[in-house]
Amino acid sequence: LTSRSADSSVLICDACHAVAWCSDPCRSQARRTHHRFECRLRLATLLKEEPPWLGKLFNVFRTITQKSVGFFRTNLESFLNHAPDFGSQGEHICSNYSGLLNLTRHLPSSSHQILELDILCVVFIRMLRRAGYFSKAERNIINVSRSCDERSLSDDEIMIGKLIEVLVPVVNVNTHPVHVQQEDGEQLTVAAAVYPCLASTLNHSCNPNLVRISVRDSILLIAGRDIQPGEELTDMYTVHWTDWDTDSRKEYLQKTFHFECECEACRENWNPLAEDEEMSKEISVRMEQFRQRNLTENTILNIIKKYDM
Repeated sequence: LTSRSADSSVLICDACHAVAWCSDPCRSQARRTHHRFECRLRLATLLKEEPPWLGKLFNVFRTITQKSVGFFRTNLESFLNHAPDFGSQGEHICSNYSGLLNLTRHLPSSSHQILELDILCVVFIRMLRRAGYFSKAERNIINVSRSCDERSLSDDEIMIGKLIEVLVPVVNVNTHPVHVQQEDGEQLTVAAAVYPCLASTLNHSCNPNLVRISVRDSILLIAGRDIQPGEELTDMYTVHWTDWDTDSRKEYLQKTFHFECECEACRENWNPLAEDEEMSKEISVRMEQFRQRNLTENTILNIIKKYDM
């Protein structure tokens, strides 16, 4: 949904009435690919009734519906050949399907996690079938009686299931929130998106030196404070060290993103300041970095608001 849904210039889907586009080219592209399937399922309407986190999973659904079965059949071998170190030797990284499927993933290990993923794969395949994603010609079930057709999976459906089984763990740990700026200046999270180039090149820090800001369908990365030559550029996956204590940050990162944070703030046990805590020289430097970053972020957001970007 466009953030300008009240604008009379937006184009509303005349079938589901739940999705809008900002331009005819945008609408035409969506109708040629994912929306013709999502519309048949009334997916946008269904998701409005569900918790927000469920929408993140449907990034997987859209990743599939943006391309044909033939596209995945042609590229299946390369897509399933996971190369998480791709780009570390100077290879060109693109925000395409190869870049997406080479992102870090954490496959389920316990039996109940595997079962949950398998159930999700079957549900998505049934939804894709219901939406007409698999043509009758592609449902090439061999030696299966007609009475079993609906309960059996074709070769193409099994292939897509294998990709979904990979895409779910990829999306779980590589999505970024998409924000729109409200009248009061606060940022409202309205969606989640995967940016393969961004996800594959920036590590997390609880004291990041970059600011990440959503602008329509793009994302801006800006130096939030002075960055020294040779210093790693870092993003922030969770909250800042000034908001959560070290143990809480590390626990959340381990549980959600499956890694042990070793950023400077965690190594040196930086915690939110108590009201009566004395400001040492080291803490003053940290707080100045924090203020610089906040000032940069607020300045950019004001520019975006001023020029209606």
